[in-house]
Amino acid sequence: MLYCGAMDRKGQPMFRTLITSMLVAAIGASLALARPASLLAQTTESSDSLSSSKADRQNRQAYREKRRAAMLSRPAYSERQLREENLNDIEIRQIEQATRAIVPGAIVNIGGVWDACPCEDGDQCTNQVWVVISVPGKSTGVMLSKINDRWDIGPVQEWWFDYEDHEGKVRDLNLRRQRADYTQMLALNEERRLLGEEKILLIQRFPFCATEEPDPSIK
Repeated sequence: MLYCGAMDRKGQPMFRTLITSMLVAAIGASLALARPASLLAQTTESSDSLSSSKADRQNRQAYREKRRAAMLSRPAYSERQLREENLNDIEIRQIEQATRAIVPGAIVNIGGVWDACPCEDGDQCTNQVWVVISVPGKSTGVMLSKINDRWDIGPVQEWWFDYEDHEGKVRDLNLRRQRADYTQMLALNEERRLLGEEKILLIQRFPFCATEEPDPSIK
């Protein structure tokens, strides 16, 4: 009874001061226990964010490298080692058939036959030839590949047909954006976003070499 009735230096009952001190100590201990967990959560969240950011950078870098490799593969005439034997009649018919499937009725001018293929066109590709297809007022070149002993459009040239179709859509969209009003622009922006996604998928679909190291002697 004497202890409970004792007063502290501020005139407060000692038991109240004791209880208050115990509560403060308990709250402090709880905060001390909670703080490491909070710091751990913050550290984990920060680590996850950094990992995600690093992965995003790596994905963007990988995409840029693939896009660069694809752009360097555009089919074109070049000075390469020629095959010793000339085209035979069967090969000429196959080449004419493949090119006229692209442009019916075109005049076909067949160049010399190259003695090798870039790795992007696959292991079964043995020869290539540059063919100029002409119609009134226009001429275009096309790369044909001899794959599995038959002349046809190879994987790289086929991919470039798709890419040029995509670029045609982009040019058409840009022209329409120049003439669009605000309401039309909202729809065109969505179309632009979809074309961007289409290009990413197109780059990923490019027939990269299995080693991803093209033969530098074949351009």
